[in-house]
Amino acid sequence: STEVHPGEPEWLILLHRLMVNYYAHERRARVRLALLETLMGVVARYVTLYEAELLDIILPFLQRRGAPPGAPSTPQLTLGVIRFVTGTCRAVYAAERYAQLFGLLTEHLEDPSLRVRLAVVRSIEELLEAMASGGQPRNLRHAYYALLRIVSDPASSSEVRLHAVR
Repeated sequence: STEVHPGEPEWLILLHRLMVNYYAHERRARVRLALLETLMGVVARYVTLYEAELLDIILPFLQRRGAPPGAPSTPQLTLGVIRFVTGTCRAVYAAERYAQLFGLLTEHLEDPSLRVRLAVVRSIEELLEAMASGGQPRNLRHAYYALLRIVSDPASSSEVRLHAVR
């Protein structure tokens, strides 16, 4: 991962290989989490110049429906994905990226873990703030309705609903 920067030849190909080898095909959650932590630094450093390239490679791997069959998932890994999205939402500039990040978050709204659902709500709040400060009022509606859905859903735990209305 120390070679994942624009100064290296074929750095985007290397990034894709890292995602395939150490995220998509890796069975150990801690290895996948370590890769996500490393990638948060890469995105933070280079997103201004390479937002599309970086996120076009990384985000599809983080989607549940894009995961290869049998790819392991744990609450810790899901929380790592949510942390990645939260860390990334402050750095992105393009409006369509907010929609992608929001889609990744909403995939986890039905997670059985209360910790995961609370993290999703907190991350949606961060995304709303980032969208508002980035001048994306048109896209705020989708995030607002997702929070509204959480609050009004009788199946949501009271802790999640309480945090969502805070």
